[in-house]
Amino acid sequence: MGQLGNMRVCVHENRQAEEPALRLLLLSVARHSPKTKLVLFCSGLTQAFYDFAATFEQVEAVYPSFPVERHWNVKPDLLLHCIRDLGFKDVVWLDSDIIVTRELTQVFGQFSADVFLMAQETLWATTPDDNGAMRARGWGFDVGREHPFALNSCIIRATEQHTALLERWQDMQTHEDYVTAQKQPSGQRPAHLRGAQELLTALLCSKEFSDTKLEYLRLGRDVVHSYGLKAFPLRQRLQWMKNGPPPFVHSQRLKPWMPTYQAGGGWLNRCYEDTFPYLLLADKLGTREGENVGWARAKTLMGRLMRATSFGYPPLCGVGLAAAFDAGFGAARLIKTAMGRDGCQGR
Repeated sequence: MGQLGNMRVCVHENRQAEEPALRLLLLSVARHSPKTKLVLFCSGLTQAFYDFAATFEQVEAVYPSFPVERHWNVKPDLLLHCIRDLGFKDVVWLDSDIIVTRELTQVFGQFSADVFLMAQETLWATTPDDNGAMRARGWGFDVGREHPFALNSCIIRATEQHTALLERWQDMQTHEDYVTAQKQPSGQRPAHLRGAQELLTALLCSKEFSDTKLEYLRLGRDVVHSYGLKAFPLRQRLQWMKNGPPPFVHSQRLKPWMPTYQAGGGWLNRCYEDTFPYLLLADKLGTREGENVGWARAKTLMGRLMRATSFGYPPLCGVGLAAAFDAGFGAARLIKTAMGRDGCQGR
């Protein structure tokens, strides 16, 4: 099993607009995971945030962030820096837009040092699966295994045993095809070049790294992504009610704390967004701790009603809409399958 004293949870942020989410992450760690040792990599944030971070005994150190232009491509650089230069044997990356609900030393302490850990991708992703290891095949790799779904790098756990994997991931980000693809809008990029997590998914499917012991943080059980109409289906709600909240609630692509944020989609989409678990937890946690979380309040009348009638309990808030969306997506899937079997496609 993991050695709890060696584990560090690392967070990287260099955008002032993301400070409200980062403050909530620190508050949630202090409340739910007091044994965790946090290492922050931050630059360009307000002095008020640095003063705020200094009040947490869980924050072990604050280092300068990596170059701004690296964006999400910074992850292998930072993980390797933590392992090689800072001497951390067991490192967890957390995106700054995550709220923690459990003691993390227990979550990660159950895994041996040879386990590499990633999260399952949201169901609402453009390519939520990895059929036939398509990302690895896109890179021309010999395939050694397949994943049952696409992977999300919002949470990564790596140890000193994974330096070779991290180095290859780092090198792939300088590949001409990837660099060129990143200049295009995300929706126009090939699936295997869409972002840094696609590169890591491909590597973990490749024959070269097929022996790497891999575990997944599963949707509902371990992580909930607040994003899209499939964000929180009935199955995940039942898991929450049965087992309690998952350790991680992620505000994927949803950035309501940013001054320029505007809810997308139609009225029904905006009502459903008001029930997203991240916003419910942010509202409760922020209000309790005296944070300005007006951005987490419901923006629609239906959203306010759903929050009131469910007492803000995430599995029940918006459950009727979730059931309707589940039924709609299920029916669409059945129709698509039937059309494929009948050879009706393209007629």
